[in-house]
Amino acid sequence: MKAVSKRRPADYVEPRLSDARIERMWSGIRSGKPAASHRSRWWLVAVAALLIGCVAILVAQPWSTQPESALARAEPASKRSDVWLATGISGKTHRFADGSQVDLAPATQVRVDHAGTKDIQLRLERGRINVRVPAVAGRQVVVAAGPAEMLTDAGHLEVELEMRPDSGPSLRVAVEAGRVDVRSADGGQHLAALGSGQTWTNAKLSDDVPVQKTPGPATVATAPSAPSATVPAVPVPAPSANASKPAELLAAAQRHRRSGDPAAAADAYERLRREHPSDARAGLAAFELARIRLDQLGDARGALRAFDAALASGKGGFFVEDAAAGRVRALSKLGDMSRCEKARKAFLKAHAKSPHTAAVRGLCKPR
Repeated sequence: MKAVSKRRPADYVEPRLSDARIERMWSGIRSGKPAASHRSRWWLVAVAALLIGCVAILVAQPWSTQPESALARAEPASKRSDVWLATGISGKTHRFADGSQVDLAPATQVRVDHAGTKDIQLRLERGRINVRVPAVAGRQVVVAAGPAEMLTDAGHLEVELEMRPDSGPSLRVAVEAGRVDVRSADGGQHLAALGSGQTWTNAKLSDDVPVQKTPGPATVATAPSAPSATVPAVPVPAPSANASKPAELLAAAQRHRRSGDPAAAADAYERLRREHPSDARAGLAAFELARIRLDQLGDARGALRAFDAALASGKGGFFVEDAAAGRVRALSKLGDMSRCEKARKAFLKAHAKSPHTAAVRGLCKPR
């Protein structure tokens, strides 16, 4: 008869285990329950992976401490809104997907309200911007600034907004190319239709106030039985044919420019600045006169006098930089290299970040 081994199951396991522990192991296997230690370990691994993923997302998130240009490039412009563009001591350029471009001068702040395939909406809070808009079918660019907003389908315009604590926002719009419509900020009133070379401001002056009508003949009442007696009024002399209000002269100059008559436009601007030197538009008139003389009439000497008048008017807050650059151009065309070099150095020192810097730097060279 075959002998039966007296060894226990535990004797076949290294290291040796007690019968009670082996029984617990087989009970776990029969019940299908995984070991608790393994379950706990995998749960901790899953939690750790989730935490690592959250940290990675937070680190990659673009916060407002990044430069504004980085915010604008973080995703397609057509899907972003309320993006802020701002400059400090130097300017910068922002480009949109459709090819439109905004050049920000120093100390300028712009909000991009919307940038899509159908329209681009900008809001100038302060400073000066140059906006270049290529022709794209079905797309419009709107620039809101203070009391007005400018609309264009294609063109090149400059918009400057100065916040004055005593008189409120002062706005200037200058069109270099194309057509720009100016309307009130609420969209309810059409203010101007500007073409190439035209400028509009929101200056409100005394002559813009409706003039009180001159009283008519005075009637003296008498007793009922007597006929009414009329006392003739003192004759009022007719206004001189050469006398015009600043607003009328400015409007006439703009009409002449639109009709292609720069000489007549120059005459109207000249009258405005000479007849109304204290008017807030006198400086603007001198500046526009200088541009016409220099660029269209070939009168560099007359342009220089007008640029000097614009700079001396004390009313050129919007166009001091442009007038100073124009003065260098006029001196260069006159061949007055000594004065030109002096004006050029002064301009580059005062307006180092100007859009005119590159052009001015190349002037005052002997012909």
